[in-house]
Amino acid sequence: MNKFIHYIKRAVIRYLYIVGILFNVGLVLAAVIGVFSSIYIYRSYQLPAYVFFEKAEQSLANNQSPLLNKLALPAGVLSKWLSPISDSKRLSVSGHEQIIGAHELHSHVPDYRGKEERLYPHYQQLAASSYARTVHVNSTKALLKAIKAVQPGDDIVIARGDYFIKQPRIYLTVNGEQYKPIRIRAERFGDVTISLSSYEGFVMQGNYWSIENLKINGECKKHLSCEHALHIVGGQNIIVRNNEITNFNSIIKANGRGKSNQRLYPDDILIEQNSFYNTSRRNTHTAVTLIDVVAGDNWLVRKNIIAGNSKNGSDRTSYAAFLKGNSSNGLFERNIVDCDKSLEQDGSTRIGLSFGGGGTGTAYCRDANCAAEHRNGVMRNNLILNCQRDVGVYLNKANNSQLIHNTIINNLGVDVRFSASDVVSRANLTTAAIRERDGGQLISHEDVVIREVNVEEIPLTKSEATHDLCGDNRGKFSAVGAMNRQCLGKITIIKENN
Repeated sequence: MNKFIHYIKRAVIRYLYIVGILFNVGLVLAAVIGVFSSIYIYRSYQLPAYVFFEKAEQSLANNQSPLLNKLALPAGVLSKWLSPISDSKRLSVSGHEQIIGAHELHSHVPDYRGKEERLYPHYQQLAASSYARTVHVNSTKALLKAIKAVQPGDDIVIARGDYFIKQPRIYLTVNGEQYKPIRIRAERFGDVTISLSSYEGFVMQGNYWSIENLKINGECKKHLSCEHALHIVGGQNIIVRNNEITNFNSIIKANGRGKSNQRLYPDDILIEQNSFYNTSRRNTHTAVTLIDVVAGDNWLVRKNIIAGNSKNGSDRTSYAAFLKGNSSNGLFERNIVDCDKSLEQDGSTRIGLSFGGGGTGTAYCRDANCAAEHRNGVMRNNLILNCQRDVGVYLNKANNSQLIHNTIINNLGVDVRFSASDVVSRANLTTAAIRERDGGQLISHEDVVIREVNVEEIPLTKSEATHDLCGDNRGKFSAVGAMNRQCLGKITIIKENN
């Protein structure tokens, strides 16, 4: 009996000894594999170390595995340890006020003759000869009454003053017509300020409407209560021009409506010469994207200031603007995108322009097809800056896209992601890499990467666009990036001291 007990003891000790060795060997192997995997992943992302570990911390903290949750702590410690004392320099832009964004000088519709083909029908819609009657209003009550009784061809002109609207939603449901559009406007930009304390401001379901020359501000005690200033729900041929719209989670939101086989989509939209920004970070768990478009075709987003996108809630990720949901033929042109503007650095993730955004659920994609998030999109002559903790341009399932003559600075460059993305990238000026990720393809890549923007050192190249950010002719050869030499004399980029 004693021999048997002794034998059992020896067997148990030997088993534990072997298991202990194997366990420790396993731990060492796991650690080695983990280190090399981390290095491989880190190098593939090409991010600053502190940003990489910060994103790793967020991902691990949100993982369903309790073990991976615990790994978030050391990732966070590494991020803080590697983070510079000052997050990064901030760049500011000046001299653009009369060129890009809302301004009194743009109160009247410019001559549309000679404009490029895609702009021509929109400018025809804005022409004074298109309107059958003028309806003057001078009070909030009169404005709401005019909207309720509107007819095709009405030009609703709001008298100078301040207007406060508490109504939860203002529905624009009547359809204008190609030669009888409907317009709501101030005679001159700066004359009219509309304050909204509503979840959504104007809900645009009708076709052929335009909003011009207004200042619209969200004034809600809780940010969650001011979602959208304009919500385009299946409305088509809509123009938003020369407005300053501030302090909403998603200033412009667009999506389809109706049953899947008869769904109406927000197509043929012009967003031009506006200033969109928030004056503080948004304390909300809902999406923060200043222009948020799902399943809309033929959007022209041009000559706008899009700035100050910051989300303090949930995933803490925000976008300046995106087109997604199996949309197509979008154009981002001659915009200034400043992810910081005057907002403090708060550790949130701010992304600039995107075809694809963060992806779309199948039910919300056009024709329930999400194989591509956006097709045939063009980004040209945009200045994108201060998206310091993420990319200035994110191309997510962006099929047949063009990235032409953009200046993308003080951010983490460009991501071309997933096999559905194939991108022609030419004559862009960046301060970080243009990367292929997860099967994304750069069909052509002829760009210039610099450390800092120095006007005297920007090289010339064969022009890939006829005009630049300022609207000046480029000629056969012009500067790499959004601004030709003449434009660089008008718009200046200044490095601020933190």
